[in-house]
Amino acid sequence: MTVDIEFPERNVTLGLWEIRVGRGRSTCWIRTLIPIQKLDKNLTARLYWSDLDLRVMQEIVLGVGGVRMLRALGYNPSVWHMNEGHAAS
Repeated sequence: MTVDIEFPERNVTLGLWEIRVGRGRSTCWIRTLIPIQKLDKNLTARLYWSDLDLRVMQEIVLGVGGVRMLRALGYNPSVWHMNEGHAAS
């Protein structure tokens, strides 16, 4: 499954995975899938980059991409929690 995130000069395609673990629990993963520039590979390579532009782009990937991912998987959370710049539902 994929979703696209629109940035001013390009789109970044994210690959989405839902992995079931334990007793019916699942975890969702987002990864840049079709990078146009080398920078796009870094968006999901690690957290807490010191480069401010890259960090803001990561927040967009996690926030916007995360919402799109959950909706594509059929989840519709009634509560969204934002903690220290990391999105969770």
